[in-house]
Amino acid sequence: SRLVGKPETFSNDKAAFPKWSSVMVSYISAMSNEMGRLIVEAGDQPERIILVGLAADSRPCAAQLFHALTMLCKDEALEAVMGVENGNGFEAWR
Repeated sequence: SRLVGKPETFSNDKAAFPKWSSVMVSYISAMSNEMGRLIVEAGDQPERIILVGLAADSRPCAAQLFHALTMLCKDEALEAVMGVENGNGFEAWR
């Protein structure tokens, strides 16, 4: 991920979200193709994603995504990330 520039910080500007989320998915995919696939799936989920319901091999990805979102969000967006189960990046993304 050091070779790839990270996305700008997101602060809940709904008009900017489509572009930011595309950059974020690309960034996550550059770190791991599997994480990229999982973040897209998470964004399409209509139901809440529960950490214990994830496959064991997906949980480290959820934790990495949670960390990335925590570092790249601020204001209302960070509050939304903080409002989900700790370490559940897929629910935070959804």
